[in-house]
Amino acid sequence: MGKDTLLRLVRALPEPHVGDVEVLGVDDFAFRKGRHYGTLLIDMATHRPLQLYEGRDGEDLVAWLRSHPEVKFICRDRLWANLGQAVVKSVNTQRSRLAELPSEPAGTRDALEEQPEVVQRSAELKDRDAAA
Repeated sequence: MGKDTLLRLVRALPEPHVGDVEVLGVDDFAFRKGRHYGTLLIDMATHRPLQLYEGRDGEDLVAWLRSHPEVKFICRDRLWANLGQAVVKSVNTQRSRLAELPSEPAGTRDALEEQPEVVQRSAELKDRDAAA
């Protein structure tokens, strides 16, 4: 079976019923990088694809959202992926600056767990306020 036949069969399938979607995933992708793009809408609760649009200009998304006012949140997959990559890159870049935590001397943990009853202002601040 050729790819054109397969696409024709898939396109001939009836559209599945889309129930209430509170969290919508939106991702654009390249059919052919730099030339042909698409946008995919996903129900994030069920991870079921809802709609596939040609292009990524947003007009189709706006129309879809108008017909689905129950959507409360929209998450952009690429946004989260980019954020994750930026965090990993930043950590790897700064890895040499990250120091190991010093080991705790005996009794330090107990002292840290005790909270003072009253927080005292530093002597430096007391002196400044007294001079003013």
